[in-house]
Amino acid sequence: MSDIKVEDASPTLKRLTIVVPDEVISEAKKEACRKLSRTVKLPGFRPGKIPQGVMERNFPEKIGSSLINDVVPKEITKAIKAKGLKATGTPTLEDVTMEEGKPFSFVATTEVFPEITLAKYEGSEFKKEIIKVTDEDVDSVLNNMRDQKASLECADDKVLEEGNCAIFDVVGAIDGQEIPTSKQVNQQMIIGDKMFLPEIEAGIIGLKKGDTKEISVDIPKEPAGKELVGKQVVYTIAIKEVKLKILPELNDEFAKEFENDTMDALKKDIREKLEDNQSEEATAKLKEDVINKLIEDNKFDIPDSIVKFEEENLSRMIQEQYQLMSRGRGKIEQTPEQKEEIRKQAAKVGKRKLILKNIAEKENISVTGEELEEEIKGMAERQKVSMSEMKKRIKEYDALETIKYHLSDVKAYDSILGKIKIKDVFVEAKKQEEGAVK
Repeated sequence: MSDIKVEDASPTLKRLTIVVPDEVISEAKKEACRKLSRTVKLPGFRPGKIPQGVMERNFPEKIGSSLINDVVPKEITKAIKAKGLKATGTPTLEDVTMEEGKPFSFVATTEVFPEITLAKYEGSEFKKEIIKVTDEDVDSVLNNMRDQKASLECADDKVLEEGNCAIFDVVGAIDGQEIPTSKQVNQQMIIGDKMFLPEIEAGIIGLKKGDTKEISVDIPKEPAGKELVGKQVVYTIAIKEVKLKILPELNDEFAKEFENDTMDALKKDIREKLEDNQSEEATAKLKEDVINKLIEDNKFDIPDSIVKFEEENLSRMIQEQYQLMSRGRGKIEQTPEQKEEIRKQAAKVGKRKLILKNIAEKENISVTGEELEEEIKGMAERQKVSMSEMKKRIKEYDALETIKYHLSDVKAYDSILGKIKIKDVFVEAKKQEEGAVK
């Protein structure tokens, strides 16, 4: 067995000095020469028939590279296992001694998970702040439901005002030159829905069918498109139709369209759903408060490889969101300040995962096959695909372990919440404060 020496380079970095036995190197050299002899050319010898001694004299660098590539990774893996190190990331080779008459040795570093001794959290007190659901909240939902069932009636003799619907053609121009991509026909706008540029919404108020109007808009920033930023666009609007939005009455017939027999039953249903939503949001906020407290109470260093991994995940999510919002126009360039903020958030995410992993180990939390199958079933239902298709996707993206970690985190959170004291506090929406911890 190799001689292994382990030193602390930092709280999360171990330096390994490994001396490999001569017999291991001898066998590895023999194998390296055998493989290389098939690919190299040497006058007087057939491929695969070159003696080892001849190979060592003529191709010392290739054999040395082969030894490093073959022996070093295996010996590092053996050393990590022999010393019981909880390694993470990819080990780094720092130095190799491969001289005639000296043992084959090398120095490598590997990051390790930090040793975490959890501070006591059992019995800690937290406030779960739940926003009260008001009659105004219920009315707001009802108004949205009325909008869903609204009908549009032609009123071409009317002038446009707030709440009316306009059917129009539009084209934009800069300095008299038409912007080809701006030309749209039969566009529909409910004035006040804020789905178009505010200058256009405000500008068409007072127009009627057949009217045409030019509206100037200063384009200050994206996502309008880089070619328009900082320029003035003149939009020509031609009103083709004016329609009135007719809202249905709030009565029992309206309630039946939403699977309730009476308006009172519909309002009760809306209130209960709003209360469920507020409770879920309060629970999510409570979990954030709890993990922040755990991070605050448990100081430990985090391996750089974990931070980099989470950084890449966060940066990718930001890019994907930007691509979605900008409809695929380019990449977002992050400032040094933004990169630093992402790194801070990545470190926090990494610490959260390590704490939950530690709690899962402490509480002997594991994910059963049945729980995993149920989660995959739920994923399939949400994505409206079959179980076989969902499992195929999971295998394709190598996501099974990620799903297991997620389920373990959920169970660890549940374990924490079962061991702390939670006080429900109902607050007004405008008076909601951050969850306090005593």
